[in-house]
Amino acid sequence: MQSNLRKFIPLVLMLTLVSTGGVLKNANASQDGVKPAVAAVEKKQENVYKGSVVGKSNKAKTISIKVGKGDKAKTIMVNFDDNTKGVEHASKGHASIIFYELRDGQPWATVVKPKLAKLPQGAIEIKTAALMEMMASNTDFTL
Repeated sequence: MQSNLRKFIPLVLMLTLVSTGGVLKNANASQDGVKPAVAAVEKKQENVYKGSVVGKSNKAKTISIKVGKGDKAKTIMVNFDDNTKGVEHASKGHASIIFYELRDGQPWATVVKPKLAKLPQGAIEIKTAALMEMMASNTDFTL
């Protein structure tokens, strides 16, 4: 009898989650009402800034990036050093993705990547070497 009850425990737990909408109170949830799942996603991406570069100072070794949209947009200053990879991708007016780490409470860029546009449906990417080969062999193509 007891082993039959053990078989139903997972079923009862699943039904409980489904009937409550799958949301359980989390003691670590912030007090402003953010759901734990949303907080987890934000925490996962907290060390990435995506936006338009407002400016870069090689002398001060800082990059200013505008993050967010509309009225909620804010400009954030990120430090960089000689170990930062891809600093050349931080050009004023261009979209960039900055991966950073916190040092003494300040963001320090570890990697800077260009934020590239997605290709439209039906378009394909071709590598430079393949294009050069097509040009050298006089293959018909539309670029």
